[in-house]
Amino acid sequence: MIPFTATTIIAPSTPPGEGMRSILRISGKKAFEALETVLPSNFSCPRKFSAFFTSIHIPHLPPIPALVLTMKAPHSYTTEDMVELHLPGAQALVEEVLTFFLSQGLSLAKPGEFTQRAYLGGRINLMEAEAILALIESSSEEELAFAQKFISSSRGQEMKKVRDLLAELLAEVHGFIDFPDYDVEPEEEDAFHQKIQEAWQKLKSLESAFFQQERVDQPRIAIWGMVNSGKSSLFNALLGESKALTSPTPFTTRDILEASFNFHSPSQRKWTCRLVDLPGFHDKESADLNELEQLAYQRTLETLGEMDFVLFLWNPKEPEKVQKKHLEVLLEKNIPLRILSIQERVSSQDEKQNGAGKQQKKDCKARLENSENRIEIQTQNQKKEFEITLLSLTSQEELEALKEELATYFSFQERGFFSQQQREIFLRSLNALERAAQMDLSSVELMAIEIEEALDALGILTGEVVYDEILDILFSRFCIGK
Repeated sequence: MIPFTATTIIAPSTPPGEGMRSILRISGKKAFEALETVLPSNFSCPRKFSAFFTSIHIPHLPPIPALVLTMKAPHSYTTEDMVELHLPGAQALVEEVLTFFLSQGLSLAKPGEFTQRAYLGGRINLMEAEAILALIESSSEEELAFAQKFISSSRGQEMKKVRDLLAELLAEVHGFIDFPDYDVEPEEEDAFHQKIQEAWQKLKSLESAFFQQERVDQPRIAIWGMVNSGKSSLFNALLGESKALTSPTPFTTRDILEASFNFHSPSQRKWTCRLVDLPGFHDKESADLNELEQLAYQRTLETLGEMDFVLFLWNPKEPEKVQKKHLEVLLEKNIPLRILSIQERVSSQDEKQNGAGKQQKKDCKARLENSENRIEIQTQNQKKEFEITLLSLTSQEELEALKEELATYFSFQERGFFSQQQREIFLRSLNALERAAQMDLSSVELMAIEIEEALDALGILTGEVVYDEILDILFSRFCIGK
């Protein structure tokens, strides 16, 4: 554990504004003492992990009902004594309570200071701190899931193992330096070099986690759903031209159609993908399909495994069971997807004459609302809830919004998770170790310098080496109370 300041800090951990509850968070050596100044006189603060309802007493205010959580060091988020006060959400009330605690000698926490203390206390490493920030800043389900996945991953532990191995190597190198008259046997030198190679290989295996390889192929986006659900119409609408034949007759699309699809991200980056129109599935059992239908169905399932994203078209007029069954297929294949429901299409002449278009849109929306706009899909390994979005193919605004969502998704996938700062630190370690691996024991002093460089760089990532400027940059990006 790295020692930190004796200052006890306090800050709201919920955003300002209206809400049912607000949370004040306190961390530091005097957290429990500060709590006791507002508890009833006959109530002592438990010095352990506990949760209890009570009232807190602030001068000039009536008793305030509160849920209080106490956490004893080092078994807390910051590894210090911690207190959380869950109060009624009135902003003026929270400010009064905060002002009182500040008058008692507590300090207002800086942005990210709670997470900074967790890092300095050894609770998390630098990569996990970045993951927490990504969790806070996530603006889509994909970003949220990616950050959650990293927080629970073992990459930090893998790096610590490499660092432990480097520490052993450095100790051996200093042994060679301290005893220059010792004759190193060839077998001993070979074993030493083998350890360096092993450390370099382990570090090299983590490189792909830091650097997303630029794709040489174009991402592929499939459109899939039941027969006659509007797949080909969406295909044409996104492309801006009639590439696919459309008809009210089911099973019009029997072949897999593919075309180049261009769109722009919010930052105006141009994306080129392959848009794929897949044959729709029936509500029949597989045994009831004719030979041509079975062939198309099998080819579709094989092609889905090659897709980077799927636009699944939900038809509220068709049986829910069969559509859920095919969504389970996508979930089991871990294919990212978006569920859309296409509004019926009518000519502008019909819409002007009798309002048929408006009525059909209302009917479609009503059916969708009856299904609560959300569906839950469960497989053997996971359960997930999806939102169904109503899409009008005649609305250019809605089509552009869909393109922007796809661009945002692929931009995030390409960007990856790690910051540029982390990549540079990782490369410092990898390159230093590679240079060390190319030396022999006649350059043992230079080898020691390179191993120390690799060791220090890894230590920054794993939280065992602390550079103030790096921490200042990272934690200043957090909001107060985190």
